[in-house]
Amino acid sequence: MTDIWITKYALTDGIKFGAGYEIDRDGWAQSKTLPSSNGYWLISKSNFHDTLDAAYTAAEKMRMKKIASLKKQIAKLEAIDFKIAEVPE
Repeated sequence: MTDIWITKYALTDGIKFGAGYEIDRDGWAQSKTLPSSNGYWLISKSNFHDTLDAAYTAAEKMRMKKIASLKKQIAKLEAIDFKIAEVPE
């Protein structure tokens, strides 16, 4: 059993601590102690980390990527020029 730091929803819920997960050969963490529809929770390797520092670094990277995406979206919205077509009489 391993303790992990979960970053899957870090931008909305923060970094979560998970105790008692089993890590399989393929890098998936699973917990049978949490309720779910199929009896256990699976978390992919890209969504959990062994240390809080690694989780913090990953969450910060996610945050910077989201900020860059939003800046790009804002630039597109600012560049929109609404043109009004002629109104038929």
